[in-house]
Amino acid sequence: MMTEFPKVADIAALLGRDLHSYPAGVIRAARRYKWGYPVTVMSMMRGEGMTLSPGAEAEVARHSSRVKTYERVVRLVSDLGPLWVCKGPSIASRYPEGILRHSGDLDLVFADEDAVWSAARFLIDTLDVFDVTLTYFGPGNHLLVVLRWAGDDSLLDSEYSVDLMTTPFAGDGAQVFARTVPRMECLASLNLLCIAEERFQRSFGVSDMVDALVLLSVDGSLDEAVDRSIEMHLAPELLELVCSTGRAFARDVGGVPRDLISAVEAEMSRRDRQEARAMGDGETVDFFEHLDAGRYWFGIPADLCARSAVPTRAATEGGYRLDTPIGIFLAVAKHEYEVEHLEALRSS
Repeated sequence: MMTEFPKVADIAALLGRDLHSYPAGVIRAARRYKWGYPVTVMSMMRGEGMTLSPGAEAEVARHSSRVKTYERVVRLVSDLGPLWVCKGPSIASRYPEGILRHSGDLDLVFADEDAVWSAARFLIDTLDVFDVTLTYFGPGNHLLVVLRWAGDDSLLDSEYSVDLMTTPFAGDGAQVFARTVPRMECLASLNLLCIAEERFQRSFGVSDMVDALVLLSVDGSLDEAVDRSIEMHLAPELLELVCSTGRAFARDVGGVPRDLISAVEAEMSRRDRQEARAMGDGETVDFFEHLDAGRYWFGIPADLCARSAVPTRAATEGGYRLDTPIGIFLAVAKHEYEVEHLEALRSS
């Protein structure tokens, strides 16, 4: 099923602006939505025959360079072992020629924790990384390492950000918890589930629906996504994504499969029966019991120069000391932490 890509007027309407009466207002609304999203809108404008200003052309050119930098990162870490590029470039490849998909961060999924450490250490040693954070989440002892470095124009562009992880399916920490990446035949179907997963963090936005429209145009993508949404506990979010996309662009996205309605009913019933859990009360508890309960450990960097060949954990004041291949971190059960605990770890 081929679906026509949206026009600038479609995006303008979703952003609450009238393209023809005030084009600059569309760009400003796009920037309020996402700092870098104007590059997508401006490339669409150019494709529809509008002439961009030199400043606009420069911004689009810088973002094209940003995309190439992320492509270089993928090539670099691909030499270390198998990985999956989640969303991002794999969706951008389905955009019409000449339309630049906004690329905020890069999500790379690896087979296990060791592969994440190897990639993180290599990139830290290769790039001018200035910020490193990590998160363990469960069940399943999953790991996320986030690396950031300055954008091409540090005054105008957002920072580069690469997320290295063992799964993109972290859940909401209350009723849906971490799940491993399912084996799927169609990459478009898997990316649909990844976009649906975003609903646990925020409402769907314009870029989500544009991406979904592109993915839904792939024959069979929705069918496999529906099948796997049951085991992934994503049926309600997938239904919302499909319906929102169809309404947003007044497009026929193939209708809502009856199996999806049944899956939504079953999942909502499961969630109703399951008591929502809190993220954690900040108490010092067993590291792995905390993860098995579907909770999180947030890693605050204490010393990125002291590296350990093998990750180790030890209880300390305020949480756990993590000695990792990329440095020492204080793991805390909540985003908040006591500065004196971090300073004590740094001086130990």
